[in-house]
Amino acid sequence: MKKINFDDLLDETHELADFHDAKITIINIDYMARKALFTIDLYIGNIHIEAEREKRARGILTFEQLQYFVAEPPDGQYNFEESEGLTISSNGIFDAEKYYNAPKLPKVEDDAFVHWLYILEWNSCIYISAKNMAFVWQ
Repeated sequence: MKKINFDDLLDETHELADFHDAKITIINIDYMARKALFTIDLYIGNIHIEAEREKRARGILTFEQLQYFVAEPPDGQYNFEESEGLTISSNGIFDAEKYYNAPKLPKVEDDAFVHWLYILEWNSCIYISAKNMAFVWQ
């Protein structure tokens, strides 16, 4: 299985940017084209400078040759309906042995990756597998 980290997709446009606490505002899945697009707002400001701390920039995270997209249902005890997007509190390369509470996911080909995203507002995860992934700033 291929291993890709989201932060490795970022260029030098915003040197402080990363995917921690990024907000997904739109998820578009085209199953016929086997493609998923996430519109995401990433923090780009310096956390040590108050005027910059909350600064964000928008980009598109694209998954091509999509293998699957699995979203766990939101936790009913969380007030997800009031949120202004989905906060990626943490994410990483999926390891079935490490994440034993995850749903049983299909095996993927060696040239595909599986990634998980913990969604703060849902208290649950999204699992996505594809063969290619790219990020561009809007």
